[in-house]
Amino acid sequence: MEGIFNYDLNAVYAKRLGYVEDAGVQLPGEPAKRSHWTSEGIKNSKNNTVAPYYITNTNLHGTYYSITASLQKDFNFGLSLMAAYTHHGPKSIQEGNGDQVSSLFNGGNYSVNGSNVPELGHSAFVSPHRVIANISYKIQEGRHFATTLGLFYEGYNHGWQGNYSYTRFSYTLNSDVTGVGGAHNLVYIPTDAELEDMPFADADNKAAFAAFLQSDKYMSSHRGQYSERGAIVAPWQNRFNVKVAQDFTFYVANKPTTIQVGLDINNVANLLNSNWGTSKQLNTQDILAYKNGAYTFTAPEFKTYRSTFNTWQMLLSARLFF
Repeated sequence: MEGIFNYDLNAVYAKRLGYVEDAGVQLPGEPAKRSHWTSEGIKNSKNNTVAPYYITNTNLHGTYYSITASLQKDFNFGLSLMAAYTHHGPKSIQEGNGDQVSSLFNGGNYSVNGSNVPELGHSAFVSPHRVIANISYKIQEGRHFATTLGLFYEGYNHGWQGNYSYTRFSYTLNSDVTGVGGAHNLVYIPTDAELEDMPFADADNKAAFAAFLQSDKYMSSHRGQYSERGAIVAPWQNRFNVKVAQDFTFYVANKPTTIQVGLDINNVANLLNSNWGTSKQLNTQDILAYKNGAYTFTAPEFKTYRSTFNTWQMLLSARLFF
């Protein structure tokens, strides 16, 4: 009975939807073939070729862990100090980019062999490192007045790709090497010897790719391997928020009632300098394209993300405590 039911579910589902897996495709400079699927030309009621979406079970399992260390001290003269560090380690099979099957198929579930062969990777939406710290000082002015000064810091890995924020990203191929479209394939990081066997559009473009392999921290340390989904962390982002609050306390039936007037300035560094307190935007994750037997390298660039997210903000507030 084992022989009867021992088959590849992926291949069966793809066959039913009009695609069959062939012998694979060998890209120059890579150590092995990648999966490749061929359409059988099956049409739907609108005379369109059936899309190769399929859903099946997998033996892969997503994982998550989080570790936090914190210190806090309150002094009796009004000073309060706090600092904390959190490390996250999430891995996922699908990123859940939308509520449609097509969103999963075409979204950020990058893999070596395409959307028909999902793999475990780092989640793009949880920062691997996060630091927060707070210092506040409350000045008590008799029974009726008190002033509180506060400074809050938050630092974490964060950036933007298009209009979507992320904490990790991937380097991918801008080519449909699997034959079914969907999410782009992860790049292979060649050794110097393998790079020699990779034809490029021109010698200067090949030299630029070689220089990038040496300069990029992740790529230089993973030569001879396929890039892992979400393995590269976003740039570090620093944010400072300032708070000033004035308390006015009066007593009704010998019970205190306080009106607090507050001023909050979020991302205060950006108020002082427009280049401070900003996050970065990556122009593309697609660093390689393979077409007509040759590669083309596009260097990824980080620029300041132009959005109100990066601007300072001021909030005036009034609160009643009784």
